[in-house]
Amino acid sequence: MERAELLALLERAKAEGWTELDLAGLDLVELPPEIGELTQLQVLILGKWDEETEKWKGNQLTTLPPEIGQLQNLTNLDLSYNQISELPAAISQLKNLTLLDLRDNQLSELPTAIGELESLTTLHLGNNQISGLPAAIAQLQNLTTLSLCENQLWELPAAIAQLQNLAELDLRENQLRGLPAAIAQLQNLTSLDLSGNQISELPVVIAQLQNLTSLDLGNNQISELPAVIAQLQNLAELDLRDNQLRELPAATSELKSLTTLYLGDNQISELPVAIAQLQNLTLLDLGDNQLRELPTAIAQLQNLTMLNLSYNQLRELSAAIAQLQNLTDLDLRDNHLSELPASIRELPNLEHLDLSGNPLPIPPEILCRQEQLSENLWGLYYESQTILDFYFNSQRDPKPLYEAKLLIIGEDSAGKTSLVRKLEDETCQLEPQEESTEGIDLLPWEISHLDGTPMRVNIWDFGGQEIYHATHQFFLTKRSLHLLVADDHKENTDFYYWLNIAQAFGDNSPLLIIKNEKQDRQCQPDDRTLRGEFSNLKESLSLNLETNRGLDTIRAKIQQYLSSLDHAQQIIPAHWANIRTVIENYSQSRNILELGDYFDLCWKNGFSTEADMLAASQFLHDLGICLHFQNVPSLKRFLILRPEWATVSLYKILDNQEVKANFGRFNDDTLEQLWDESNELQTRNALLQLMKEFALCYEIPDCKGRYIAPQLLEKERLDYDWDNTDNLILSYRYQFKPKAIFPQLIVALHEQIEQIEETFRVWKHGMVVTNGSARAEIIEDDRYSEANITIRVSGSNKRQLLTIVGHELDKINRSYDRLTYEVLIP
Repeated sequence: MERAELLALLERAKAEGWTELDLAGLDLVELPPEIGELTQLQVLILGKWDEETEKWKGNQLTTLPPEIGQLQNLTNLDLSYNQISELPAAISQLKNLTLLDLRDNQLSELPTAIGELESLTTLHLGNNQISGLPAAIAQLQNLTTLSLCENQLWELPAAIAQLQNLAELDLRENQLRGLPAAIAQLQNLTSLDLSGNQISELPVVIAQLQNLTSLDLGNNQISELPAVIAQLQNLAELDLRDNQLRELPAATSELKSLTTLYLGDNQISELPVAIAQLQNLTLLDLGDNQLRELPTAIAQLQNLTMLNLSYNQLRELSAAIAQLQNLTDLDLRDNHLSELPASIRELPNLEHLDLSGNPLPIPPEILCRQEQLSENLWGLYYESQTILDFYFNSQRDPKPLYEAKLLIIGEDSAGKTSLVRKLEDETCQLEPQEESTEGIDLLPWEISHLDGTPMRVNIWDFGGQEIYHATHQFFLTKRSLHLLVADDHKENTDFYYWLNIAQAFGDNSPLLIIKNEKQDRQCQPDDRTLRGEFSNLKESLSLNLETNRGLDTIRAKIQQYLSSLDHAQQIIPAHWANIRTVIENYSQSRNILELGDYFDLCWKNGFSTEADMLAASQFLHDLGICLHFQNVPSLKRFLILRPEWATVSLYKILDNQEVKANFGRFNDDTLEQLWDESNELQTRNALLQLMKEFALCYEIPDCKGRYIAPQLLEKERLDYDWDNTDNLILSYRYQFKPKAIFPQLIVALHEQIEQIEETFRVWKHGMVVTNGSARAEIIEDDRYSEANITIRVSGSNKRQLLTIVGHELDKINRSYDRLTYEVLIP
């Protein structure tokens, strides 16, 4: 905020008698002396936690003016997330101050004047550089909450023991090696956080803190607890994560009020029978230990709702687990469980069950699925009923499914389609000039699994032209085998690009490089270096399609890697096999299936829950049988039964010469003309929605029925005036940037693209957007060595527009797994 704007705001606050003033996130470098005139202020906010963006909003203040002392009515002063290195002596004049928040600054010490704030009840000093406290802090006799987390305290000063009313003390993330005996004087302490220090033992005086309800000792070096800890009879929460405990201290069994016990990341190999005495326990965390079995005594914890046993060495699950009738969450991931007891189905309240990382015959789509947690946030969701139904149904009536997906990628004219033809029939005669694949071709292929069973392979042959790269993220699915075909007589194969693409979207699915030799000349990528950087790259193989040299080896390798895929012999319940057949039959006569109709088919074929139905459609999506984009709300409502029909339909628009000549502009008439294959309006709407969600096009604002495909925009940068005064600049530098990111950003911001008469200031690698008071120029530099997106903003209220653009780009970046980039401020 400019100084003139700030002064005008202060003047208005003074005239209208404001009692609260929020100046957080305005990029202030100083407060003017006029702040002292707002004597009516009770709350002054110069930094705060923003719940909406989940980020701190601060300023760039390094000092406070002495006039701050004139705010005699101030009760709350929030200075968090600034760059303040010292407090003025005038701070002592704020006699009515009850809350002072100084977290995330540059303080190395506190002035003795702090002791004069006798009304203070809450003091936040976290994330500074404080190594000691002044003795004057003992004068803050009304203090109930003191946070000193993330500082550089080596010891706790004795003066702190005089804060007799202190109820909450946060000392996490310091360098404390122990506690002074004087800690026992804090008789009103209810919460003590000592996590992230270097404490190896607790003093026995800890037992005198009789009102303590929460004690956090996580991430220290504690190998045992003193027996006197049993005297903390009011303790409800005890955190001992990430220490050096080899056994559960016997004294903990006497903590009758304990409801929450964290013991994760220790070296515990067995649990004592006495654990059954903790009858009020609702949460027990034993993750990342060395447990080989559970004692039956654990079944006596009747109030337990959450039990974490992940990352242990359990080989079986005791049937006694069924006695935990109130259990809602059970985490068993990364153990050695190969079967489940039938009694696990007797847990009536179990909602979330995590079994991932165990040798159980359950596909990932069942073990966990993505659930929308908020408008823009997705997380993993583990639904116990679906998991258990699948497991026990497949045990009762198993159907082996020998099926896999083979994805063939590479530059245009590299020989991908020729390779597919040779894999199907090595005697076929290739045309001198193969037609380029438009979009994606899908072909069925049958090979033998290594155990001799016939295996169906769904081949996806991707077009190599850049226009087709935009949909890679939606079709390069996990649990597949990738073949990267490279033309030997051209040096245009960007191995790093393709390997990054496969790794980012394929969830570490295995990949083979196929070097297509032409005219007996070989291309020689640096295999050793590439394998060192890409764990999914397995081998690099040579092939001559004219003589078939190397074809048998490649076919054998494909058979080997497809057979070794986790799901290649997947055991599925009979009703899953049935719906897979039904879906394939339906695809002979229709292209899409409404979600409600799909559910009806599932009900008729033995499914009992919608969660089970969605898990099945995700499984079929990953196999390439159909497409169901469950994570996209507007696309979740239908299944695309024929993926090749969808891709061909999309690229009928993008490959159309008239659309290309108009630099990506088209309208509803174009859609009706090119999608006239007896498609109903509902089907055309589904295809259009697919294009919008894939960022293949957007509808021009205020021009209903007119669209722009950003990949086909003019390459030349447009001319426009720009004010270089006081620009805010932000640069995103990528180690690897998928080609679809910038078109996605254009689509995300299309409603704010600057328009002058009939001209929109947008081109293939850049755009200008505006919110009326500020303008942002966004430029993509797409050279591999400099994969950057740079944003610069001019005008007033720059920060707001920069935040909007950055938020949209961050959201797109988060949608890509394993994407590495840094945000730079020049």
